[in-house]
Amino acid sequence: MPLAERVIARARANHLTIGVAESVTGGMLASALTEVAGASEAFAGGIVAYTNDAKARLLDIDEPLIQNHGAVSSAVACAMAEAARKKTGAGWGVGLTGFAGPSGDAVGNVHIALAHPDGKVESHEWRMSGAREQVRADTVQQALELLLDRLTKP
Repeated sequence: MPLAERVIARARANHLTIGVAESVTGGMLASALTEVAGASEAFAGGIVAYTNDAKARLLDIDEPLIQNHGAVSSAVACAMAEAARKKTGAGWGVGLTGFAGPSGDAVGNVHIALAHPDGKVESHEWRMSGAREQVRADTVQQALELLLDRLTKP
């Protein structure tokens, strides 16, 4: 069974919902989840906030947080995950931010954050390799793996 199907199945079985806020992936995580039949029982919705202005306007992320930490940071990923949970009304929130390239020293630097239903927020940083589309696809894969792992734990 594909990973997105396993995430949706686990969420549905446990009556959990997921909301996402994406930057680096531009909606690819939401797309992967909504490709699964029955996703509407577990996927609450998603927001693509690609620019810093969109992060501030759509997700209510404080501009000083972005300025002080950078748009690609653990702090911003956590704020995106919390906003995803709150804005969609989901139990779980996912925040994805990073540099996909094609050029620059930070290409492949990605932050993935999960906002748990109990208020805990965790953030993970990865250094992905490959071209732009590979970085984006690998980011979605890592987010799905994290979600499946957390949704599986009691």
